[in-house]
Amino acid sequence: MGIFFSEFPATHVAGQHWLIVTRPSKGSDSTADNSFDASRMARDQQSRIAASISIGFNALKPMIRFQVSLLRLWADELEALAQNYEKGVGTFNSAVEREWQRQRAA
Repeated sequence: MGIFFSEFPATHVAGQHWLIVTRPSKGSDSTADNSFDASRMARDQQSRIAASISIGFNALKPMIRFQVSLLRLWADELEALAQNYEKGVGTFNSAVEREWQRQRAA
C-alpha cells in the first residue's frame, strides 16, 4: 500500500490501494471551526431538550393540580372523621363515667 499526499483525492490505481493523506487548504474548515460547529450543535440540542422539558411540565400542571385537589379533599375528610371520632370517644367516656358514678353511689 502506498501513501499519497495530495490536495485532491486519488482513486484506486492499477490494482493498488492508496492511503490518501490530504492537507487542509487555507480556506477549508479548521479545528476552531469544527469546535465552534460542535458547540453550536450542543447548544441547539440543549435548547431542544429544554423546550421538550418545558412542554412536558406544562402538560403535567393540570394533572398535578387535580391530584393536589384530591389530596386536599382527602385531608378534609380525614379531619372530619377525626372530629367525629373525638366526639364519639367523648360521648363514650361520659357514658362510662356516669355508669361508674352510679355504681359507686349505689
